[in-house]
Amino acid sequence: MKFEDLLEELDGFGRFQKMIVFLSFIGRFALPCHFLLNNYIGAIPRHHCNIGSVGSENLTLEQRLTISIPKQEDGTLTSCHMFSEPQFQLLVEESNVTEDSVVECVNGWTYDNSTFISTLATEWDLVCENRGMNKAMATIFFIGVMLGAAIFGSLSDRFGRKPMLLVSYLLSFCFAMASVFSSSVIMFAVLRFFTGLSITGIVIVTSVL
Repeated sequence: MKFEDLLEELDGFGRFQKMIVFLSFIGRFALPCHFLLNNYIGAIPRHHCNIGSVGSENLTLEQRLTISIPKQEDGTLTSCHMFSEPQFQLLVEESNVTEDSVVECVNGWTYDNSTFISTLATEWDLVCENRGMNKAMATIFFIGVMLGAAIFGSLSDRFGRKPMLLVSYLLSFCFAMASVFSSSVIMFAVLRFFTGLSITGIVIVTSVL
């Protein structure tokens, strides 16, 4: 007997089958957003050290940056260093600056918000020496995905696919919403880990159903 014949014996593609299809696909619409999210929130816009009010009385912004931040060989401002003291001589002539006068950013960073209004880097200053934490976010998320595949695969065999699918929906929604209100980068990383873990249940269970 073919599958089509058996389905017809069971009154065809009825209400139950439609409900299963609906439950299987409703959560999948959000999955690409989770997997592609880090491409956007992990972006690092152009930035330089925050120079505060140095020379704000009678200098233009360009002049203030010139005396406060060293330039790279291509003429652009360095992202992670600044002068320990304003170098006013740079306003009148090109001069050599000793390495002793260059320090790491001490007052945070100023970001170019023309492309991205807010990212992980701008929210928690994940640049320069903290740049690695920004890159680790995607890894942390996919570690959760990997563990979730093992956990929900086992739990769905033990407790049933429908209950575990509903649990996956609930957990992924709660963790994803909570991550929006993260107050620290550690909190965000933990919530992204559990978001990855819980959405894997949706992938595993709906594939079987």
